[in-house]
This record gives sequence, structure tokens and C-alpha cells, in this order.
Amino acid sequence: MIDYLNRGFLAPFFILAFALLVSCKSNTNQTGGKDNGNVDICKNLDTLNVILAYDTTNGELYSCRAELLYEKNDYVNALYDIQMAMQLKGNNVEDLLLLADVYWGLGNPNQARLSLNYAESLDNTNYEVYYALGKHFYLLENYELSRNYLLKSIQLEPVNPYSYSLLGEIDLSRGDTTSAINYFYRAVQVDNSFFPAYMQLATVNLVQNTPLTPRYLENALSINDKSNDAYYMLGVYYQQNGQFRKAVENYSKLYELNPEYVLASYNAGYIYLAELNVFDTAIIWFDRAIAVDSNYYDAIYNRSYSYELLGNTAKADSGYRYLLKIKPDYELAKQRLKR
Repeated sequence: MIDYLNRGFLAPFFILAFALLVSCKSNTNQTGGKDNGNVDICKNLDTLNVILAYDTTNGELYSCRAELLYEKNDYVNALYDIQMAMQLKGNNVEDLLLLADVYWGLGNPNQARLSLNYAESLDNTNYEVYYALGKHFYLLENYELSRNYLLKSIQLEPVNPYSYSLLGEIDLSRGDTTSAINYFYRAVQVDNSFFPAYMQLATVNLVQNTPLTPRYLENALSINDKSNDAYYMLGVYYQQNGQFRKAVENYSKLYELNPEYVLASYNAGYIYLAELNVFDTAIIWFDRAIAVDSNYYDAIYNRSYSYELLGNTAKADSGYRYLLKIKPDYELAKQRLKR
């Protein structure tokens, strides 16, 4: 009987699905866009740096580089580039929307709002402007104004998954899960390849522990088979429903994609320790977690306990003592040393 095992196998797990909506600018711009000759160039920051060192009058390439820099969270240089782009090309909606995102990255929502207001003055029929305004007020937690802008965006363009998803997030924040789910459904109805909505649906269903969870996650993975969070959530679902082999399978896939996703390694170690009683394999997974986070106290404890169950009390006690050295109030380690 595992009487002293730290049983907190599921670390607090919340996906802020809204991050999937704001991590980059909407890729469905209707406001102009890049000419075909610049498409490949715009994907490569090094190439853009070389070209712009000589061609300092190409506003379109400044826009491209600004977007790449924004995606890399280099907001200061992104601001310089987007301002250069607008000086060369003139003010336009697409650049103003990116400028607003950059100002948010710099922690300046007031300037972001001015950019969005200017964009609206240039084109008050552009649904992306109203989505951006809805996103802006969502971030300010003014949900009523956010909702109004998002509904205006949908009125202008009904095939608008971003706005539906964000409306769902607003309802989640208000505790109206049923309405939120309806909006997330609507998002995938208008675009069945819209990854964020599948993740939102999966998150809600995982919290409720419904059997629909794997379906939504498999849909998400069919769109993005490199999604760390989707594999982790599948592992969590199977783990909390006693399907431990399937859980480990998904944690293993995640480890292959991203060895630094520490919760997956810890959870896999816990399964081998507490559920499958394969203690040497548990140690391997706890080692992986500790390699990423050397102060992962629970992983250090459970690795030590795995050694104890294997009969290697020297390594077990060494681990307990080390844990108490870095975390003196870890009571379970104290108890094990008193056995």
C-alpha cells in the first residue's frame, strides 16, 4: 500500500484558451495583404534583415518584419518597423491592427485603443477592426463592450470563428458554460479547421470530465499534431478515468515533442509509481521532470519513494535528505526518514 505517496498527480491545470486567439494577428486579413512576391520572404526574419539593410524604402517588408518580431515578443523593434511601414505606405487598417497588438505587448492599452479607433475611422465596414476592438475590451475586462463589438464583427462577416470563440470566453468568465459551449460550437461550424475552438471545447469538457473530451482533442490534433497542450490534456483525461496505458502513451508523445513539458513527465512517473507499480520506470520519468525543474519537490519526493519501494533505502534516504535541505518543511520526507 502506498501510504505516504504525494497524491497530487494532477497539477492545477487551466488552459487559457483565449491565448490561442491573441497569440498572433488574425490570419484572415481582408484589408489588402502582401503581394505574392513577398510571401516567402515574409516568413524569414534573417532574409528580411538582409534585404531591409539595403532596401530601406520597402514598406511592405517592414510590415512583414514587424509581424515576425511581434510573434517573437520583440515589441520594441516591432513598433519601430510598423511605424516605418506606415510612414512609407501610409496609414492602413492592417498595419494599424498590428500596431494595436504591439502596443498591448508594450503594456500600453491607451495607445492600442487610439490605433483601433483610427482603423475604424478608415474602414467602419471591416469586421476585423471590430474583432480587434472586442479583443481589446475583453483584455480590459469590459465584457459588455467587448460583446457589442464582437457581435458587430459577426454582423459584418458571419463566417467569423475568432469572434464566436471570444464570445464563448466572455460567457465562460461569467460562469455561463452552456452559452460558451454554444459559441465554441458555432466557431467550428463556420470553420471546421479552427483549432482554438476545439481546444476550448476540450477544456470545458475536461473540467467536466465528459467522454466528449478525447473527440475534441483528436480533432484539434488532426489540425495541429504538434500541440503540446492537446497531448497533455488527453493524458490527463485518460489518467483521471483510469486508462493509464493510454495516459502514458500521450505523455510519451508529448515528451518526444517537448521534453521540457514537465507536468507530463511528472504525471507519467506518478502513474508508474502509484497505479502500475513499475518503480524503475517511475524513476526514469521523475528524473526527466527534475532535469527540467531541479526544485520540483514532489518529483524529488516521489523519485525517492520509488527507490524505497525498490529496496534501495540508501538512495531513497539521500533523496529525502536532499529534499529537506532545499524544502525544510516537506513533512512527508521527514516521515519517511523516521520509518
